[in-house]
Amino acid sequence: MIKIIKIVFALLFTFSANSLISQSHSESDAPAKKDETKVSEVISTDSVSSSELLKRAVHWVKLESTLYGKTGGITTGSKAECLITFRVKPKELNPQCDYTGKITMKVIIECKDSKYRYTITHIQHISAN
Repeated sequence: MIKIIKIVFALLFTFSANSLISQSHSESDAPAKKDETKVSEVISTDSVSSSELLKRAVHWVKLESTLYGKTGGITTGSKAECLITFRVKPKELNPQCDYTGKITMKVIIECKDSKYRYTITHIQHISAN
């Protein structure tokens, strides 16, 4: 019984070590800079042309919102980008860390046939204190 348990643990250890060694890291996985945070996601759509997707992105950039503000809307080629700012404050009565202020970020929307990618970069928190 003890031999079987030892064999099972040895096999589990061997397979888990091999799976860790087999994982490779490419340069695209590594962040470009340590200070810069970047979030990107590609979304597939059902046979929508890039011009229609770009038109929707430009409409979203121009659309006003009560929750956040958009400034610096730019459209170039197949890209639409803007700077988004929204206010943030703690919901607690007496927070340990008062992070009241605003958060700004740059949003870039790139369009291709049947898919688009949005990228959020330059995320900053500007404290009111």
